[in-house]
Amino acid sequence: AFAAFKAWDYSQHGFTRAQKDAENASSEYENVKSNLQSLNSELDTTKSKIQELEALQDNGTITLAQEAELENLKETNNELERQVAIQESLLKIKQEASAQAALNASKQQQTYTEAMEEEYG
Repeated sequence: AFAAFKAWDYSQHGFTRAQKDAENASSEYENVKSNLQSLNSELDTTKSKIQELEALQDNGTITLAQEAELENLKETNNELERQVAIQESLLKIKQEASAQAALNASKQQQTYTEAMEEEYG
C-alpha cells in the first residue's frame, strides 16, 4: 500500500519536480557564470602584472625577484587560461541544461493536488 501511495504521490507532483529542476539548473548556470567572471577578472589582473614586469625586463631594470615573479605569473596565466576554457565549456552545457529544464517545466501542467498544496500548504 505504501508503494502504491508513493507511486501516486510521485505522479501528482511532476509540475513541482519540473519547477525545482528548472530552478536548480538556473542556479547552477548562474554559479558557473559567476565563477567564469571571477576567473576572467583574475586573468586580466595577471596579464596586467605580466605586462608591467615585461616592460621592466625590456628596459633591463628588472630585479631577480621580479623575474621570478614574472615566471610565476606566466605559469598562473597559463593555468587560468585553461580554467577559463573549461568554465566556458561548462557554462555552455549548463546554459543548455537550464534551457531544457525550463522547457520541460513549461510543458508540465499543475495537478489539482499541487494546486491545493500551493494554495493551502
